[in-house]
Amino acid sequence: MSEFQPSLPPNKNMLARDLSSLHFSVNSSQKLLLLPIASIACGKSTLGRLLCTLFPIVHHIQSDDTGRAFKHIVMNQFKTHQIIYADKNNHLKQHRREICQLFRKSYPDGIVLALDWNVTPTQESMDRIGAIAKARVEERGENHQTLTPMKSDYMKVIRMFIMQRDVVDLETEDDGEINYVLDLDIENDPKGNLRLLLNALKWEQPSEEGLLAAEEKVKKVVVLPNENFKPSESTRRNDRGGQGIRDDRNRSYGGSNGDVQN
Repeated sequence: MSEFQPSLPPNKNMLARDLSSLHFSVNSSQKLLLLPIASIACGKSTLGRLLCTLFPIVHHIQSDDTGRAFKHIVMNQFKTHQIIYADKNNHLKQHRREICQLFRKSYPDGIVLALDWNVTPTQESMDRIGAIAKARVEERGENHQTLTPMKSDYMKVIRMFIMQRDVVDLETEDDGEINYVLDLDIENDPKGNLRLLLNALKWEQPSEEGLLAAEEKVKKVVVLPNENFKPSESTRRNDRGGQGIRDDRNRSYGGSNGDVQN
C-alpha cells in the first residue's frame, strides 16, 4: 500500500493569483496601486495609456519622465488620485519593496495588484523575449525617452533587464506587500493584456469602437526625449542599466491626458 502523501497548502504566490477574491470599488476611499513587473518593450506603457484613456479615474505615471523621484511622485499623486498605474519595469525586488512599503505605510488597507509579465532570467527567455523586444524597439524608433536604436545600445539593455530580473516571490519580505498578481504575456498585444486586466478588476470591457478610438489616440502620443539620461546610482552599482533621469521635467498621464499630437 502506498504511503499517504498529504497535499501541501497553497502558498502566497498561488493565493495571490486567485483573482476571484479581488474586489475594488471606485466608490470607496480605498487606494489601488497597479504595479507592472516587466521588461523592455513588453507593452506596459501602451497598456497604461490605453487604460487611463478609457478610464480617466486611472492616473498614469512613467518613471522615464521622473527618474529617481518616481516612487515619491507616485505617493504624492495618491493624495488626489484613487488609482495609479506606476509605469516602471520594477524588475528588481528592491524597486518593488521600496514603492510597496511606502504605499502600505500610507494606505494600510490599499490594494497592490502586480502585473507580472513573467520574464524568467534564462537564456531561453533572452532568445524568445529578446527577439520580440528588439523588433518592438526598432518599430517604435526614436519615440521614446531614453531607449532608442540611435541613442543606445538597446540590445545590451534588453539583455540586462531580462537576465538580471528578480522573479516575483510573495513569500519574501521584498514582495510581501503585494496583494494580487495578474500574469501577462509579452507575446500578447496591449489590447489583449488590457482585457485581462479589466477582467481581473471586474470592470466593463469597452466596445470595439471605443477600444479602437483609444488605440488611435495612444498612437499619437509623442514622447519627449530625455536628454539628461544616465543610469541611476543603483543601476551603476549593479550594472543593470536602463533607467533614465529627468530632473527638469516631471510629466505624468492622468486620465486621457498626455503629450498628444493632434
